[in-house]
Amino acid sequence: MKKTAFLIATIALLGLPLLSFAADDIATLQQKAERGDAEAQCSLGSLYYEGSGVLQSYEDAAKWYQLSATQGNAEAQFLLGLCYSLGSGVPKSKELAGEWWHKAAEQGHERARDWWDINFGNEKEFYARTFADPEAAEKQISSIAERIGALNRQELFTAAENGDPEAQYELAGLYRDGKVFEKDRDKAIKWYRLAAAQQHKEALFALGLIYSTSMQGGDESEATVYFKQAAEAGHTVARRMMGAFCYEGSLVPQDYKKGARWFHLAALDGDMLSQHCIGLAYLYGKGVPQNSSKATAWFIKAAEQGDVKSQRFLGHIYRDEKTAAGISQNYTEAIRWYLKAAEQDDLEAQMGLILIFSELEEFDKAIPFAEKLARKGVKEAQYLLGSAYAFGKGGLKKDLVQAYAWLNVSAALGHEGAAELRSECAIEMSIAQLEEAQRISKEYYKKYAHPIDY
Repeated sequence: MKKTAFLIATIALLGLPLLSFAADDIATLQQKAERGDAEAQCSLGSLYYEGSGVLQSYEDAAKWYQLSATQGNAEAQFLLGLCYSLGSGVPKSKELAGEWWHKAAEQGHERARDWWDINFGNEKEFYARTFADPEAAEKQISSIAERIGALNRQELFTAAENGDPEAQYELAGLYRDGKVFEKDRDKAIKWYRLAAAQQHKEALFALGLIYSTSMQGGDESEATVYFKQAAEAGHTVARRMMGAFCYEGSLVPQDYKKGARWFHLAALDGDMLSQHCIGLAYLYGKGVPQNSSKATAWFIKAAEQGDVKSQRFLGHIYRDEKTAAGISQNYTEAIRWYLKAAEQDDLEAQMGLILIFSELEEFDKAIPFAEKLARKGVKEAQYLLGSAYAFGKGGLKKDLVQAYAWLNVSAALGHEGAAELRSECAIEMSIAQLEEAQRISKEYYKKYAHPIDY
């Protein structure tokens, strides 16, 4: 159990999609996944694997990974391989795990290559079936030799034996890959350790990955030691991982200050996820003194790299002064960042735009977002849409039937003001209109009653 938890934690911290989604994103993902969107299928699979916003189901996770993987999505192929390796949602099969990892590796998925390499040792039959390509092997050794200034493989060995850490690291990779030399995990570890002894950060991180796997008798404590040493040597992903380990208290004692330090170092390296994390640390004062200005600055750095959560947080910060003490309300900036997040289908950002445009009484700009979110079950959006129909705002003609229908659904989902406005509409409606509105509201409720809270 502990090793499996470590495996999943490591996967998540390497930047894979095993991350929490806002509950309001799930409807969008579900619709896209059902339409065959491979990226959405992969993300939805991760939600089911983690039990984030949905009932945890490894079987459903594997189903969505399979659909995405068969369309050629490398990330899904990698994750499906993990499901087979652990027997999560599918029968445990090391061979199928390897086949999916190989498919992902062929597309350049580095982590898939790493997990295939460290889990198949010297299994020659599988190796021969998937990687037998002498010509490619010679090209690879020539490329590696050129990178380190060696003329041939003998010079590569000589350089490694003479203590060149880069040559040692590259030689370890050749034994790990099995594309040039016969695959030999022990020799790979030997050369990685020699390079690691000279603080070669990639070698240290590679050893952490090797010892983190449970399928080769993984040792999580030794893996953590190597990840920490890699982080200290300047490995960006290792720094992010150590930050998360320290905040969660998993694998190392919980220590927010140390966690913030690691996130800060990785953020300085330009790591988008770490920039968001250190922004959160400053926003909430966990591990560092609370500082809204620094939080905002880090969110901007991550948002400019496309981090949707940071874009959304910036929208919140500039929309509501209570979100970040000392940051003045600025609707122009809030709208700018919300729009960037909305372009990535972030529903919470779209709700933020609805609130701003409603406060500004620019209902024509709010209505397109309200119509979209109303159909995703957002009761606030349903209320706004019903109100717009009731009063003929936002470019919509007054339509008491549509107003009543949307307000009826919103009220059923718990919106406090919807029932009152629904009653006011009913006073002006004929019996025939009421019957029609209630019929429509039943249809809407079946389609769009997905209670989501903000």
